[in-house]
Amino acid sequence: MIDKRIKDYFERKPNASYLFFACMIFLFRVFLNWYANELQLVTLMDVIWTLMLTAGFVTGDRVRRKNKAMKDKIENELKKKGVNIDEY
Repeated sequence: MIDKRIKDYFERKPNASYLFFACMIFLFRVFLNWYANELQLVTLMDVIWTLMLTAGFVTGDRVRRKNKAMKDKIENELKKKGVNIDEY
């Protein structure tokens, strides 16, 4: 029940999903620095790596959403024409 609500929320608001992903990566980097007993928990490299990984995730997710929307559009058009989709 809760998992479905969270999944629906992230599907409706993808920017929230991107922010959540960025925060999780950043907190993981801070945890690793803390675990290694480094004096400075947050470095510029941590921020740069977080932004790079998040940018990759955002790009991949947008491409996936675009492809899924196009696939759904094609399937709906084929259904309107009465073509059996399973044949292809």
